[in-house]
Amino acid sequence: MGYMGLGMQKWIYTQRPRRPFSKRKRAVGDTIEHHSIDELNIAGRTHQNIVYTEKEKQEVLQRIRRRSLNDKVISAILVISIISITVIVLINLRPWESTGITEQRILEEQREELTRKNEIFNLSMNYGDSYFKRGDFESAIEEYYHALEIFPLPARLNERNSRT
Repeated sequence: MGYMGLGMQKWIYTQRPRRPFSKRKRAVGDTIEHHSIDELNIAGRTHQNIVYTEKEKQEVLQRIRRRSLNDKVISAILVISIISITVIVLINLRPWESTGITEQRILEEQREELTRKNEIFNLSMNYGDSYFKRGDFESAIEEYYHALEIFPLPARLNERNSRT
């Protein structure tokens, strides 16, 4: 029986280990095109004494070369697709822009803050005016002071002068 339990073949566990830094005697991988047909070991490790004709050896050699070419084409397509997907993802996500705060974003936040302050100022001034008309002078003064806390008087004067 050539198999030991779990499907391991006898030639695998009877092989001697390779010496470190030694070269292999047989061609490995896709280096088959550098050897002649006579050196081609078609029978492999089956240890069967099968004699192949020259035509059969040529067919096997052509099949090996086609597989090698197909593997190279598939590898190239895979590498190109990975690179293109990476480029597309980088273009869409733009991680170099989202890591820092841009000037445009800072300006937008400043505009939003100024708009909020203006709304609160106008609301305080309107409340102050309504309290003043009712005769509740203490509440009106509080609202006017609140409006002055948001926009101090020199800033409001400068803003009023710039509009005219």
